[in-house]
Amino acid sequence: MKIYKNFLEKEQFNNLKNTLESMSFPWYYTNGVTYTSNIEVPYAFKFSHYFYSQDRITSEHYNCLQPILAKLNYFSIIRIRANLSTRVPKIMLHEYHTDVTDQPKSLKMKTGIYYLNNTDGYTKFKNGKIVECEENTFVEFDSDLQHAGTFSSNSNRRIVINFNYIKLD
Repeated sequence: MKIYKNFLEKEQFNNLKNTLESMSFPWYYTNGVTYTSNIEVPYAFKFSHYFYSQDRITSEHYNCLQPILAKLNYFSIIRIRANLSTRVPKIMLHEYHTDVTDQPKSLKMKTGIYYLNNTDGYTKFKNGKIVECEENTFVEFDSDLQHAGTFSSNSNRRIVINFNYIKLD
């Protein structure tokens, strides 16, 4: 696992943040937090925006990600999705999961999480490691490493961008 603080230059970061936080950026309601859960719990929803899925660009805002993509050293993109969750009364840990299933280990599949804003939410890994939700931080890890996100109790929204990709090296 690698954690990169101040991942983008300040101007690049501000441009990306302003785009995703603008009133005109399209967010889409998603019932549930992970794909594996059938349990109904309070606040089990989020808003998502797919930038890339099923081998194609799916968003007119895809180009705003170029500063991040330029740093990833990827061979192939699998999926890119932004998630926005709203404030909850207290932090709740979601269920552990992997973003992409059934991928051969030989593909060097990686998951990256880019944190767009500061909140008291975090990402917890099954191995016990915790990554705080600190703006302009990028964490990269092997895609078979189980992790779980949380909502935030101190910010109106928590925004992360998930990248699933195959590394060149």
